[in-house]
Parts: sequence; structure tokens; C-alpha cells
Amino acid sequence: MRIEVSDGLKDSLNDGIVAAFEHWLSDKLPQTGKALINAYATHQSVLGEPIDPNLPNTSEALCYYEYVHDDAPYDKQFIREVTSNIETLNTRHYFELIDILNARIERQFDCVHDYAKPCDPEGATYPDGRGVCTKCGLKNRYAFLPMEGSLIKMSTGPEFVSRHPWPKGTYVQGGTYRERDNKPKSAFIEAFPNVNGIGTFIRADAPTVREAEAYAYSQYQKRMACEEHQWTREIHGRHRTDGYAKCTKCGLQGKALVPETVCVVCETPTSHNSLGEYRCLRHYMDIPAVERAEKLTYEAVHRGGAFFRETKEKQWYWHYFVEETLKDSVLSVMPWEQFESCQKDVSRLSHYGAQVIVNQRYQQKGIASISGHPYSKTTPEKGTSAFEDDIAVIEAMKATFARVVKQRVDGEIDKIRGSDIFTDAVKAVSNSRPLPEYDENDA
Repeated sequence: MRIEVSDGLKDSLNDGIVAAFEHWLSDKLPQTGKALINAYATHQSVLGEPIDPNLPNTSEALCYYEYVHDDAPYDKQFIREVTSNIETLNTRHYFELIDILNARIERQFDCVHDYAKPCDPEGATYPDGRGVCTKCGLKNRYAFLPMEGSLIKMSTGPEFVSRHPWPKGTYVQGGTYRERDNKPKSAFIEAFPNVNGIGTFIRADAPTVREAEAYAYSQYQKRMACEEHQWTREIHGRHRTDGYAKCTKCGLQGKALVPETVCVVCETPTSHNSLGEYRCLRHYMDIPAVERAEKLTYEAVHRGGAFFRETKEKQWYWHYFVEETLKDSVLSVMPWEQFESCQKDVSRLSHYGAQVIVNQRYQQKGIASISGHPYSKTTPEKGTSAFEDDIAVIEAMKATFARVVKQRVDGEIDKIRGSDIFTDAVKAVSNSRPLPEYDENDA
């Protein structure tokens, strides 16, 4: 439980009241049959100028729970209550909100659920098996058996059900935006299909999501129907040496050709460039994690210009150090052939792991994170005791991370279960508690 006080209204909730409120709340939270992940109360003033300048400023109280229900163990439930337009805010308003929230939670735990299949904004039933209880509102992603179909992840708002048979595993996302001069909203769709073994990207813009998806799918079909691609390395006026090419007939773009550059160690064709030095994956991983992090940091801060060089170098280094250390831990439990074949998954999961560590490790220090890279004034400096302490944290939990990634890649656990195991481990170590042992039979 945490209490956030914003807009400088600290006089309404002083430290003594906050402490008393936290103690009271810990007794009020239902403890049976649920795992509370997070809860908070926020006190803020309502922004904007009042119509009548003689009217007093108003405030609002917000209480929010995030928890897991035994009947839907792979879903996080979110409930919130807010009281607005309060002239004098005090803890009584929070007590009232929490009573309402607790009553809603208790209804969910006493409910004999009756699930219904929810629909997207156009009335199409979600095909992934999710359900929502018609009595208490509990959400359960495994309420029904999944059906054929895929989803479009929207940047804002609920997902849409796809109207086209994209191949299995194709990620499709979209959103809406407004042009200048108050023109009507436009929609876009971005699809990442695999065309005859070549990963590619297709974007389409149209007045509606449906029109954008239809055009994007027609472009996918055009690329699939191309019988003999005519490749060129000239992309947007630049010669690409990394194997990226474009078909002049259908427009397909991707890593289709052998790179023209070779590894400095074994002369294997590779596009992996680190500070002007080309290395294949095997010989790149031979470089110690500390040196890889230094190279990646140098590239990042110099791409970002003077602002990054002056203010963010140590933050980027710390993130890359964690990420590269996690990659080494995965390599220690995987055969090289498997590590090489699932490199995209390992990189993505290592980035996620570094993000979790950064966020959890510094949450109590009030440190924020931007795009997965820590931006803070107290990220540890290399060589300091704080830095060594954080290295010890990574060393303590990297074996758990490697085990979870290996099981995830092998298909033994799904991404939700794997994420929960790793996040719990990071929280435990960050709070100086013993690292929880994971029962590998509990998958």
C-alpha cells in the first residue's frame, strides 16, 4: 500500500495521518483467497480554472486495487473508486472509498460465476477464450476454450477482433490519430508477418481500423503471391550491406540477402556491428558483459547527442550491464545452437528482465523509468559500494531468470507464469529476503 500526495496538498495528509491510514488499511484489505499486488490512494487537486473565480478549489480522492483472484490466477483484477469535487479532503473520504472497494472484492469471492464472452467495440466476440462474470465482473482469460481468430492490439482503447486470416503468430497492432487542421480521425494498422521465411513489416493508414486492416492484408497477400522476388540493396537511396533488401516487384522488405560484411574473427557473414567492428553472435558473446555494456552505452549516448552524454550515460550503462549479464546467464543453461536459434526471444526477455530489475530495485528510491531505461539521479556509479550491492542482487537472481527463460523457450511454462516467477524473485531479492525456490514441477 502506498499513498501519493500530489499538487502540494501535503497539509491535508501529514505524515502521521498517512502512517495511521496505512495501518488501518492493512487491516481492512481482504486477505483470504487473494494475493494483493498493489493498492494505493491518491490525493490531488482538480486542474483547470473554475468558471467562477470566487469558488474554492476542489480536490478528488482515488483508491485503487490490483489483485489476483483464485478463480482467475493468470489475470490481474483492477478496481477503483473516486470521489470528486471535495472542498476539504480528509481520510474519511478514503475510508468510504475503501469500504466500497472491499465490498466489491468480497462479492467476487462469494460469487458463483456466470461467464459471458465479451465483444470488441464493433460487437465481434473475442476468440481467445476470455470471459467476464455477469454477476461480479471478474475477468478470466481462460473462461472458455479459444476459437480460431486473432486480435489487433490498439495503442489506446480495447482490442479489435481481426477480420482477416493472418498467419498464426503474426502480431498486429493499430491505433487512431488526428491530422492537423481538425481533420477527422484516421486509423492505422501495423502487421509483422513472416513471408516465406522473411520477417517483414506492413503499415496501412485509412479512415477506419477495418479499412486499414483490409489494405494491410491485401499488401500481405500481394507479397505472398510474388513468385520470384527481384531484390535490391538500395533502400531509400542508401546501399544496405547488412542483408536488408526490397523486392522491386511486390515491395517486400526484410533480411533477404547474405550480409556483405564479415566477422573480424572467423570471417562469417554477419551484420552485427559494434563500434565499427563486425562480429558474429558467437564471437560477440565472447566479449565480457561489462565491455559489451560499455560499447552499447557509447553508441546510445552518442546517438542521443550532448544531452544524453551529460545526463544519462550512467543510466544507460546500468541498464545494458543488467541486460547483458542476463544474456550470459541464459547462455550458461542453454546449448549454443538453441541460444542462437532463439536469439530474438532471449534478447526480448533479457530486456524485459532488466526492466523489471531496474523498476523493482529502485522503486523505493523514487526512481522513474523511461522506455525501459532508468532515468534517475541515484543510479549507482561504477566502483561504488552501491554499485557492488546492486551487482550482488543480479548475481543472486540471475539463475532464476535463466531457468525461467529456458523453460519459456522450451514451452514448459507460458509467458504469464514465467513473468510472475521472475518478478516475484526480483521483489524478494530487492527487499533483502531469501530468494524463493521455484518448484520446477509446478508449471
